[in-house]
Amino acid sequence: MLGFNKDTHLYRQLTPSGENYNCWENPGTVFISTMAKQQDRAQAIEFINNYVPDNDYVVMFTTQFRNTNYSVDQWAADSIALGTNIFQMLEQQGAKEIRKLADFASPYILIFQKNNPNFTPIEVRAQDLNTNISAETILPGSLNGGSMIGAPVGPAKSWQKLVWEVSEQEPDDKANIDVYGITTEGEQVLLLQQQVEKDVDLQEIDATQYPYLQLYWHATDSTNHTALQLNHWRVLYESLPDVALAPNLGFEFHADTLQQGEQLELLLTLANTSGTDMDSLLMKYTLIDEGNNQRTFRKRIEALAAFDTIQVDWQFDTELSSGKYQLIVEANPNQEQRESHTFNNVGVLEFFVEGDKRNPVLDVMFDGTRIKNRDIVSATPLITIDLRDENQFLALNDTALFDIHIIFPNGQKQTYAFDHPAVRFYPASLSTENVARVTLMPNLLEDGIYTLSVTATDRSGNQAGQYAYTVDFEVTSNVSVSEVFAYPNPFSTSTQFVFQLSGNQLPEDIRIQIMDISGKLIRELVMDELGLLRIGNNQTAFEWDGTDQFGKRLTSGVYVYRVLIKDKATDAATDEFDINEYPYVRVGKLVLMR
Repeated sequence: MLGFNKDTHLYRQLTPSGENYNCWENPGTVFISTMAKQQDRAQAIEFINNYVPDNDYVVMFTTQFRNTNYSVDQWAADSIALGTNIFQMLEQQGAKEIRKLADFASPYILIFQKNNPNFTPIEVRAQDLNTNISAETILPGSLNGGSMIGAPVGPAKSWQKLVWEVSEQEPDDKANIDVYGITTEGEQVLLLQQQVEKDVDLQEIDATQYPYLQLYWHATDSTNHTALQLNHWRVLYESLPDVALAPNLGFEFHADTLQQGEQLELLLTLANTSGTDMDSLLMKYTLIDEGNNQRTFRKRIEALAAFDTIQVDWQFDTELSSGKYQLIVEANPNQEQRESHTFNNVGVLEFFVEGDKRNPVLDVMFDGTRIKNRDIVSATPLITIDLRDENQFLALNDTALFDIHIIFPNGQKQTYAFDHPAVRFYPASLSTENVARVTLMPNLLEDGIYTLSVTATDRSGNQAGQYAYTVDFEVTSNVSVSEVFAYPNPFSTSTQFVFQLSGNQLPEDIRIQIMDISGKLIRELVMDELGLLRIGNNQTAFEWDGTDQFGKRLTSGVYVYRVLIKDKATDAATDEFDINEYPYVRVGKLVLMR
């Protein structure tokens, strides 16, 4: 049972003699322990009838478990020894359900005002032991004074004034305000006490030390119990600015999945939601990879006026990045400029960078042709090295991607750095294909077998092939023609001639003669008709279609061809063909099948 003063609503804790009234002070309630014994019930009756004054409020409730037994079946018999019982006492106060507890001791609550017939009791009884019950009511009362605590005010850039106003004041009415400062650590400090003036100067309070203020209102009226009513209280101050990330006003994020080397591009809008200007703002961008490694970038942007917005952009080159990333964007980090809120300063984005796993492709040609191992080449070949990569964001534009050297016949190794006069570098341009080219024009004066070795990687470090590209090639100063054959042979529609030239330079002249089986010349191909020639393997651009010098179709059969070259200029006095001037001859047979 709990007893409350009708005006102050304070607990009736002590007996008239000043002792605890059979109670536990938690928090000062009167608690009749069991009600199972007649002496406990006698104390409850005494508490209500003799201790609780008229018009005080009483709350009675049971606290029990399923096996609780507080002997309700014996309560009615107390009237014999005590002259009354709990049922009768509580029914006089308006209880109607109390005697039903004798059927079974279910949870029960009763709230009443002693001997006041105008107060309607609140009574709740559970229908079984497993039901939770509750009850509530309003207890009117009056006090000679009271207090009120305001919500924290701020944060402030500077404090100015406290103004307040009350209702009409009577002689016994008193009111004052205490001003507490709240530090950045949340500690509350009393700064101004019992202020009775209606205008209080706050300019001496340091807003950096006390960014928040909290007001405590105190009012008393010991005569009429009609304390002053506060009409308003206001704290005037210069507010702090407040910058907020405002993606709803403008936001662009290039892609949440990027190819390695592709640039991350972020465009974000910031808003100053306050009436105070901000100076130039610092932006902080923190990248966190899958291993929780962090990289931090800072960028300062222009000032942000009150109630204005600004767009900020940020780029990040993913050349050295791959995997999952988290990007934390923070405006005004660590409150470089004091502001009212920081929860709206931070945004988090996640993106993925697909690593470049594909190897680049290396292509090496000698004088425009891909050679086989130990092919003959010119002593001054134009070696073209192309490196091609599918990545359209990491241009092959660095000479460090290549390692080129040639081993000479004497075993000497010559490395061709990019400052060598024989080397030229043509970086890739991403406006077209991602292809870098190196040209090498070595001067190979020594006859013998050379070895070219080329190693190349892309910008991600992927190597062009598991091993370096190597090829052996031969340089010889002896002028000759060899490995001559026609392809296809036999043929029906056309055939081309394949042959290999050696020497330090192309011969002065070369021609191919086709004769019948009796040795009669029926077609001659001069040097200009054969197409572009080079030292090494050649295949004529001209295709013989089985016609004679005048375009007449020849019949099926066996024909003879010979390839003739000379390496000295013909006598200028005559243009006639002289077989003696062509010491290098190769002969073969052709089969024409119509």
